[in-house]
Parts: sequence; structure tokens; C-alpha cells
Amino acid sequence: MGPADGRLKDPARWHARADALLLRAAKLPAATDGAPTITIVDLFCGIGALSWGAMEAARAAGMRAEVVLAADADAVPLRVYERSLQPRSGAVRCLDLAEALSGSGVCPTAAERAFLHDCPTQIDILVAGPPCQGHSRLNNHTRHDDPRNDLYTCVARFAELRRPRWSSLRTLTRSRPTSGAAPAQRGGVWRPFSTPCRQTRCTLIGLGCPNAGADTSLLQPAPTSRE
Repeated sequence: MGPADGRLKDPARWHARADALLLRAAKLPAATDGAPTITIVDLFCGIGALSWGAMEAARAAGMRAEVVLAADADAVPLRVYERSLQPRSGAVRCLDLAEALSGSGVCPTAAERAFLHDCPTQIDILVAGPPCQGHSRLNNHTRHDDPRNDLYTCVARFAELRRPRWSSLRTLTRSRPTSGAAPAQRGGVWRPFSTPCRQTRCTLIGLGCPNAGADTSLLQPAPTSRE
């Protein structure tokens, strides 16, 4: 058997090729006609990696997914998000979530009411990826004493106000360079963001109170992961 035959029999290569084709596709994969629709909210959404994962999970389960709210403070990745994932009109919001979700208790603040005005009251999936730069050992300016480290509380506040069926928060709790690794260099310019790192990530899964008879098999709780 030649090298080519061996490659064809390697499932990992086929999976990698399928992933590459999917990520480079000009259009989103179509869901099954007439499939039930789930609603997704993405806080600190960036370019939409967590939304994309939730949408693909829904499609694999034979369901449609609609992003009803995606929020971030950076307009540049939001433009990528909007063009790539095609959320409903008006769903993408560029704002400071620390100001938009700063209340406590049952009654929302005026800022929270304005933020949630066009957001449906019934949310199926909430995903969030709060900033993690403050936890990195490569951060020599505000390491572990960074106001962004508390932004995860915005996710808890949204869950308190909207009670989504499922919530998933993913963030980095520690990052350090791999022993002996040096930053990659291209054309004489150092690129520290490409330095090999060992990272510890925290994934929190929350299960709300689904309606009686609702299908809760779409997602299953996962333990904290280390990568």
C-alpha cells in the first residue's frame, strides 16, 4: 500500500478536509426544511466562533438556529460576525456590556431594559466568551488585576434576566508560554501572539428550566476542560 492509500484510510485527514471545506464555504450550510428553530444569544461574541459551534450543533441535531442577539465592544469583529453568520436584522450590537448589564436583583435597570428591548423573552442557548487577557502570564501590565476579569458577571446577569434554557461560558483562566518556545518571526517582525502556549480554559455549562415536554437532548453538560 502506497502513501496515498494510507492517507485515504486515515479518518483524521478526512475530518480535517471536511472542516476546511466547511469553514471556507461561501454560504452557510442549509438546515432541514421545516425543522424547529432554536434561538441563540452570544455575549462578547467576537467573530462568532461560539455561535458557529452552537449553530452547527443545532444543524447536526436536525434543527435550525437563529442568532437573535450578538454583542461585543469591538466593531471590527462584529462586521465579520454579521457577514459570516447572517444573524437576524438588528441582532448585532456594538456596546460595552459592563454598562449594559450592570444591575442586580429582579428588576432590570434602564440600561438593561434598553439592551434587551428587542431580545426575545425565550432564549434557548446563551454562549459567551468574556475577555481573558487579564489572566495571561504574557500580560505584564494588568496580570490578574484587570477589570476585564470581572466581565463574566455580565453573562450571569443576562442569564438572571432572560433565563435561557442552556448557557455556556468559556474563558481562559491561565496562559503561559511553552517551555523553550520563542515567538514566531516573519520579515524581522516579532509576532508574540503566535508564541506556543499552554492554556487552562474554564467552561461553565448552565441548565435552565425548560418548558414541560421540551427536548433537552441538544446539549449535554460538560466538565471543566484543560487544553
